[in-house]
Amino acid sequence: MDICNADEDENGRLPYNVQCKTLAKAAPYPKLLAELEEHNGRKQINVVLHKQTENVNGRFLPRGEYAILNADDFYRMVESILHMEKLMVAPNSSSDSDTVDFIINRINKQL
Repeated sequence: MDICNADEDENGRLPYNVQCKTLAKAAPYPKLLAELEEHNGRKQINVVLHKQTENVNGRFLPRGEYAILNADDFYRMVESILHMEKLMVAPNSSSDSDTVDFIINRINKQL
């Protein structure tokens, strides 16, 4: 894993495992995602960050940056975003507040 939260014991675990690559060609995404899953499991979302470059007169210039992840992890992220958008509406009662707490706990269990 290339990106991690310093002092995880104090600050908590990031919900993502990130492998960073800088290559002039396509990275072997399925292989990299499988390695992340093998070493870190599926509790966190596994992501390959790929900075693609091209060789121009001996210099490697950036062509684009991409985040690659399994489709089911993408769907989990979308679901979490939709839940968070629902939370943006201010709770009007204690029952609304209980619902918000329930949703937050459920999202945390998924990630």
